[in-house]
Amino acid sequence: MRTSTTSEIKRTLNMKTRKFFTLFSLLILSTISSFAQPAWFGGTPIVIPHVYSEDFQYGINQIGKVYVILINFNYAVPPPSSADIKNAAIVGPSGGRISTWVINVPVADINNVFTINALNQIGGNVDLLPNQDYTWYFVAEDAGGNLQASPVRIFMKTLPCPAIDIAFGYTQPQQCVNKGAMLQLNFFPGDPNPDLSGIYPGTKYFIDWGDGNNVTWLSTALLQIPPLPLRQHTYAATLLCNQEVIITVASSCNPLIVKQFKTAAILHGRDIAGDGDGIC
Repeated sequence: MRTSTTSEIKRTLNMKTRKFFTLFSLLILSTISSFAQPAWFGGTPIVIPHVYSEDFQYGINQIGKVYVILINFNYAVPPPSSADIKNAAIVGPSGGRISTWVINVPVADINNVFTINALNQIGGNVDLLPNQDYTWYFVAEDAGGNLQASPVRIFMKTLPCPAIDIAFGYTQPQQCVNKGAMLQLNFFPGDPNPDLSGIYPGTKYFIDWGDGNNVTWLSTALLQIPPLPLRQHTYAATLLCNQEVIITVASSCNPLIVKQFKTAAILHGRDIAGDGDGIC
């Protein structure tokens, strides 16, 4: 009887021990799983709008991936799940989903905040439109494939087309027609940020020299002004002693946004002392 009782006690203890370790293991696994979900570093992602693009910032606290999608309207219903965002980012652009990113986060990138421009990275190759609605979704995943419980949604408008901020100057080293009367124009964008100066590729410059000659030029880069030869003009006649020069700069963002500047070229053509128009 004693031997039988001892055996039963051992079996009972073994069963209790197994149950304890099973519950303990499940608890540990649950704890690990809860800690495995990555957290955003430096706060949740943010979006910084520009006129033709938007930047986004992100950072996570462990090795994993960040999935990002960009939609070209204000999208909220039905709300997508974290798995929806991951799958959409992997599939790539489709319909209103105009850009997607699958960003690897290696050890070196843990606990760092990165900024990506929506136009200058793989997966972000669509020009955004000024003053338009866009929706971003972000979700992070750990190395084991555990996604965050909910994605981050950010609605953001691009900036409206800015007014043209440019200053003008001029110099006339020679006023006598027979010596090559020449006027040179100068342009100075008001700010190195095109979102403030409004000088984007495709900005139109029109110069009317006042003597029947004119020039039209389109920029091909940010903050670009006409090259020097197009800003210089030599006058060949003195039909008028004061030639009105008009410079018109039209925005490529909105052709109704225009800035105009006027000046005058002073011309002398007769070599007669005392006639009041100088000696050439």
